[in-house]
Amino acid sequence: MRWAVNLYTTEKTKRALPRIRHKLRTSRPELGIWLITLASNEQNLLDLFQAIYYIQPMLQKMNPDIVGIADSEDAAKEMILKITEDVYKKQGNFDVRTYFEFQE
Repeated sequence: MRWAVNLYTTEKTKRALPRIRHKLRTSRPELGIWLITLASNEQNLLDLFQAIYYIQPMLQKMNPDIVGIADSEDAAKEMILKITEDVYKKQGNFDVRTYFEFQE
């Protein structure tokens, strides 16, 4: 999995980021954490799913690019709005794939 250099977080997930990342890497994700990733297909911008689903082999095989981590579904939806607004303000389009830089 790759992590965005300019990762979007909530206050709660920002404080717990090292623990959240470790648990995801060791396939023990926390309940209540939501991941925002680049879309798994070219027709969409972003995907949203609970981190607990990351234990499924199919999702691990997809190796998603994580651009945001939230502590609730509502916070994740607000974060998606913020991401798309930021992308549009900076680039004048909705090409989220070129907006983010990643690290392993």
